[in-house]
Amino acid sequence: MAIKEFEIDDFNELISILIQDSYYSNTSNRTKLTLLRQYSEIIIRKIINMGEGEPLLLGDVLYPKKGTKVHEKLQLLEKWRLKEFQEIIQKVASWGNKHSHTQSISIGTVEDVGQAENAILELVAFLFIDYFLEYPIHLFTDRVILRAFSFLPPILRFKVLSYLYKKADRRNVVLVDKLLLSLVKTKGKNYTSDWLEQNQEDLIKVDYPNQKTIEDFYSFCDFEVTIQLSNYKNIYELWKDKINDPRILSNESGRLYKNFEEALYYYKQNKIEDMLHDSIEREKFRDLLNFVYVGRKAH
Repeated sequence: MAIKEFEIDDFNELISILIQDSYYSNTSNRTKLTLLRQYSEIIIRKIINMGEGEPLLLGDVLYPKKGTKVHEKLQLLEKWRLKEFQEIIQKVASWGNKHSHTQSISIGTVEDVGQAENAILELVAFLFIDYFLEYPIHLFTDRVILRAFSFLPPILRFKVLSYLYKKADRRNVVLVDKLLLSLVKTKGKNYTSDWLEQNQEDLIKVDYPNQKTIEDFYSFCDFEVTIQLSNYKNIYELWKDKINDPRILSNESGRLYKNFEEALYYYKQNKIEDMLHDSIEREKFRDLLNFVYVGRKAH
């Protein structure tokens, strides 16, 4: 029998309830942890494309049995991605199991909830990493996609971009530029400046476009050029100047938005969803954004 695919409409109401009770109510820490575990299972379903009604528990993913539907879905992941996926789920299970069964009478702490929320964030990052592994960030990446990506919480963007930077066979200036911007927004200017110096050797080696490619890039970007490539020889030199640009301060430590709720406000104000059409690449990205913003309250 065919495995039912994930449909967001089947989960909208449940996600909204889980988000409301986990993030916007004064429920106990233990209850929050139980609810976040349930939310994590929905994200897992989204990742492996397993729909409503199909059996799925955390243990099914950690210890998949041959012949099961979960095992069949997991076989579609590259082995190295499956290993990373299971490592995240192990973190979820470590706090989820403890606070979902009566064998433990722990009521949970603020620190436990913080760990749970970070594990949720890692699962969400996994979704976007998968997307950018399929549609890599480079000099001529769809500008609408990159703009839409910027309307996610800085910490989420940092998790995605730092992963892509570490795993890339050949790094490029756009990927590095986006990573450094996310560093400014999550860690601040001083931290980013230190990171630049510590990684100077690697940054100088990053593929840098020739003049013809730079001109093509400027034409591609139309009037939205944010990287003045022609003035520098490498991305390290470019960012040595850029880090001191007064406009960078407006981005420091997530001054515009730090979390999903604040980011959603700007996402709606700028009508980003309306831009995400006319290509499969854009529609897939819109689907991801719609999923992660279900149940969130803009403010």
